[in-house]
Amino acid sequence: NARSYHFGLCDTGSPDNDNTKSEGVVSLLLAASVRLLQTTFTFGAALPSGLFIPSLFIGACVGRFIGNTLSSAMDISSPFAVHIEPAMFAMVGAIGTLSGFCRMTVSLVVIMLELTGELTYVVPFMCAVLSAKLVGDAMTPSIYDAHAKLNGYAPIE
Repeated sequence: NARSYHFGLCDTGSPDNDNTKSEGVVSLLLAASVRLLQTTFTFGAALPSGLFIPSLFIGACVGRFIGNTLSSAMDISSPFAVHIEPAMFAMVGAIGTLSGFCRMTVSLVVIMLELTGELTYVVPFMCAVLSAKLVGDAMTPSIYDAHAKLNGYAPIE
């Protein structure tokens, strides 16, 4: 948390900060929807574009949108001093989306923990990965398993 303030990434007092302005919120949703559309076409066309980074991007945009919305709502309506960190929502959204796509669990938590270097994020990461995997497994198979089945490959268990 202190790193983001040190580098000026989450300075809400700055006049250049557009994290919670409507233009910034709309651009987050637009970026996530465009990337989702692009990822759908490129993954289905078997182009070498990957699924790992686009799913992190989509989840981070949606998570940051939710964090910004909650932060704005709490600033307006809460009589208490509540600090909500929208960047935390972005990280949890990214790991949740990636876990929903590829259904990896422990390795994703370790990757994101090494990426952030914050031990305070471990529990939200674990909760996001677990819930995304459980919901995803109940609804559909993994994107990689479904793609392998379409190509006629034997399942690996």
